[in-house]
Amino acid sequence: METKHSRAWSALKPEEQKKECAECHITGKTASDSLLVNVGCESCHGPGSEYRSITKMKDAKLAAAAGLMPITEATCVRCHNARSPQFKAPFDFAKAKELGVHKHFTKAK
Repeated sequence: METKHSRAWSALKPEEQKKECAECHITGKTASDSLLVNVGCESCHGPGSEYRSITKMKDAKLAAAAGLMPITEATCVRCHNARSPQFKAPFDFAKAKELGVHKHFTKAK
């Protein structure tokens, strides 16, 4: 809840909350077609029903076997690309990783 991704939907102006913008600013839709607004874990890591338990999340191999998708540059450029009006070319995956969406999860050194 502390990342820019967690505020992705509200960052859009009402006229931008349409299909071509929404696809990168939501996690998906519910079975009843309601939007799951903002970019959550499943936006990048895939559906979490099989890997979300803490037991699996503490074991990288177990989580991956249960469907947790690793993050690669290809994952990020699905949205961080020239189609985005906010795109600042070129997308620097190494720098983005360093700044980290998961910065709040890292242990203090």
